[in-house]
Amino acid sequence: MLRQSDAAGLFLTDEYRGHNMLATANQVRNNLPSLREIICITDFEHFMNTGNRPTKFPEIRPEAPFVIMYTSGTTGYPKGAILHNKGMTNSTNFMAERAGMKAGGAWIM
Repeated sequence: MLRQSDAAGLFLTDEYRGHNMLATANQVRNNLPSLREIICITDFEHFMNTGNRPTKFPEIRPEAPFVIMYTSGTTGYPKGAILHNKGMTNSTNFMAERAGMKAGGAWIM
């Protein structure tokens, strides 16, 4: 999935169920030519304090890609489905509405 999506960055937990995730990521890194960064969640604050800080956020278009979600691959190899900003915003708003949350609030899922 990382190769097929041309992932440039990977955020991961240090360990999952006794498995060293960073070691695995580093093992496959040479097979992922687009991968520039591997960031452990425990190093996230350090990551946020490095690099150039933009003076303003870029313009976000409603039809611009937001996330690539992968299918389960039940009928073949998993495929990436690109979801756009407008669809994700609408989905989140509908979920909040069904959960009885007030419009304009903030929530973490």
